[in-house]
Amino acid sequence: CNCHNKAEDCYYNQSIADQKRSMDIHGQYIGGGVCLNCSQHTAGINCETCADGYFRPHKVRFGKYHSNVLLNYSTMMCISAPCNYTWFFFISGRIAKSYRGQCQCREGYTGEKCDRCAFGYRGYPNCL
Repeated sequence: CNCHNKAEDCYYNQSIADQKRSMDIHGQYIGGGVCLNCSQHTAGINCETCADGYFRPHKVRFGKYHSNVLLNYSTMMCISAPCNYTWFFFISGRIAKSYRGQCQCREGYTGEKCDRCAFGYRGYPNCL
């Protein structure tokens, strides 16, 4: 299983494999590994998203290149809301980039602190 160093246990799920929802170590959605008990406030099949109440800073995504440096899943952290501080990202022990301001909100939410429903959603805090 590819849990990005965020879980110690996993299991195989044929349905996940058939739907190509589990990421392998090369970033391809092949296989059926499902991570158990994701750590560091992560969640998802491969511990690739943040758990409820935690967010990645705005403009920073897991496993994507930023400023020609790969910010990989195993080095990224999920941060507790509110997200109105300056965030620092460490790569090989050095500060790579800092951001000020807004959270990267889950689908259906918007605002600097993800504290209101996005367009097309209603009923904060559920935002359906």
